[in-house]
Amino acid sequence: MYVPIARHSVYLDQSYDIVLNDLLENKRKISKGVFVPAALDGNTIAGRLGISGSPGHRSLTLEEIDQLEPVAFENWLADEEKLGGLEVKTNPISGDGGADLLLCLPGDGRHAIIQCKYRGRSTDLVDQTPVDDVLRTRKRFDIADALLVAVTNADDFNSGVVRRASAEGIQLFARKRLFKTMASINELLERSP
Repeated sequence: MYVPIARHSVYLDQSYDIVLNDLLENKRKISKGVFVPAALDGNTIAGRLGISGSPGHRSLTLEEIDQLEPVAFENWLADEEKLGGLEVKTNPISGDGGADLLLCLPGDGRHAIIQCKYRGRSTDLVDQTPVDDVLRTRKRFDIADALLVAVTNADDFNSGVVRRASAEGIQLFARKRLFKTMASINELLERSP
C-alpha cells in the first residue's frame, strides 16, 4: 500500500504529513508490542487472575482494580460478595433503577442495595449520585428495611455526600475501606432487624 505524503520544500522532513505519518507508524509499532489491554474486562480478569469463586481465587490489588472498567468493577464486587456467602443479583447496565447489586442473606430475606461508583482516577471525589440512586431503588423495589451502600474505588466521597449519607443511614465504602466492604456488609446485614 502506498500513501502519498507531501514534503515541504523548506521544512523537508518536518512537514505536517511526514510528522503525522511518523507519529502514526510509531503508534502502530507500539500497539503491536502491547500485551495487556489498558482496561480489563470481567472475562479477562476471571481468566487471568482466577476470580469468580474459582478454587484458585485471589483478590485484586488496588492497582488492578484501578485498571478495571466500571462494569468489571461491579462484577468484581459481586464476586467478592458471593465468596462471602451472600446471594447476589446484578442489574442490567441501563435501567437498573439506581442499584448495581442487590444482596441477600440466604434464608432470612435481609437485603442490601449497592451502588458502585468507579473512578478512573482515585483522586476524583464521588458526588451525591450514589446516595440518590440507592434511595430511589429502595423506593422502587419497596424494600424499606434494606441496608443501603455506596462503594467506590475513589479516595473518598465529597463532604456533602458524607453528611447526607449519614443522615439517610447509607453506608459509604471508599478506597481505604474497599477490601473491608464484604465483611462489613455481612456484619451489618446480620445485625439488622
